[in-house]
Amino acid sequence: LVTPAIIGVNAVWFVVGVVVALRWQQTPTAALVAPWTSVVERLGAVSAADLLRDEWFRLVTCAFVHIGFWH
Repeated sequence: LVTPAIIGVNAVWFVVGVVVALRWQQTPTAALVAPWTSVVERLGAVSAADLLRDEWFRLVTCAFVHIGFWH
């Protein structure tokens, strides 16, 4: 039950990432292969600078961010 739910959340969040990338005028191919870093940052990716700004929630949200279809 948990595994299908996690897979579903990942699939939905990937679609959200593609939509955000397309709205920011990224080409459809690039949106599926490798979104801009600003897109994945907005969707919850984590970096050291984020953690220094006390954005600890990104330690969880980064698990749902994908940088392309195969990732």
